[in-house]
Amino acid sequence: MIASGIRSLDFRLADSLALLKTIQGPTEPSEIASLVAKYAEGLSYASDGADSDARALRAMSLNRRDFFIAMEPNDVFLRAFFHACFTGDLSQTQKAIATGRLTAEDLNKGLKRATHSAHPDIVAALFDAGASVSTSTIASLPGPNLQQQPSVVRHFLDHGLDPNSRLSTGEPLLPMLRNPASVRLLLSAGADPNICGPSKIPPLGRALVTIQEEDLSLLELYIEYGATLSADLLFFAMAPRVRQAELKTQFLLNKGLDPNVTSDEWGTPLHCAIRSAKPNLVKLLLDAGADPTVVSGGRKTYGKSPTQVADSVRDPAIREAILSLLDSHARQDCI
Repeated sequence: MIASGIRSLDFRLADSLALLKTIQGPTEPSEIASLVAKYAEGLSYASDGADSDARALRAMSLNRRDFFIAMEPNDVFLRAFFHACFTGDLSQTQKAIATGRLTAEDLNKGLKRATHSAHPDIVAALFDAGASVSTSTIASLPGPNLQQQPSVVRHFLDHGLDPNSRLSTGEPLLPMLRNPASVRLLLSAGADPNICGPSKIPPLGRALVTIQEEDLSLLELYIEYGATLSADLLFFAMAPRVRQAELKTQFLLNKGLDPNVTSDEWGTPLHCAIRSAKPNLVKLLLDAGADPTVVSGGRKTYGKSPTQVADSVRDPAIREAILSLLDSHARQDCI
């Protein structure tokens, strides 16, 4: 009844609200907790590098227990208030505030929902009523699909948000936002463009992994505000399953990054591109000066030359295309 049709990679508040409708009659908090546990069992997260952090953030951005209003299952007033905050019903939100019945905790829970759903007018009304910037409300700031409205970020900054705030995981808020206009607000307020958390992934590296469109303005924005252009960013741009890898790699090469940088995992970017069976990336790197003969010191391709790595590519057509590129550039280097 509950787990059917669950989207494994996108935990959303709407799913939980729909699940609430299956709870009929008076329900004990213990029963609600059991339902939450069963629902959570249906979730799974693919291991896609830094992008899995983004999916995990969507899952954690609102405390699951809050969805079910475990305090008083039959409190229609609070249910209506939280629903209004989530759906963007300003009139109903204002009516609830005007009753004077809402506590500071209620207001903050409403703020979490309005922020998560990117309703700037509701966010403003809740701040005016006494809601506050806190670890729990900041957790919702990345917004729907991490594309938060700049006006919501502005309201948080106006009410004391530290632009270098961190989530409860220790990861910084800044790279969890993908909307360039929202990111610019934090950067212009003093956010560190090179801030890292426990994962040690810089904002520019996370952006390289998570951007899915051809628009690379977010990368330019970080660089404008002083993000460090380290050569190892090439490995973020061409990691397996990263979209727009060619575009991102060319962007970094155009910025002057060294195509012969090494990593403990892959060896060189060329080894990484070959192992990922991406001939277009191989050509980009070779054209930029990548060494077609260097032996890898990375654990995934240890002791192998690019040609030896290419010999292991399964697809015959891709394997021959890569070997041809390597041979062509090796001969050019000998001239």
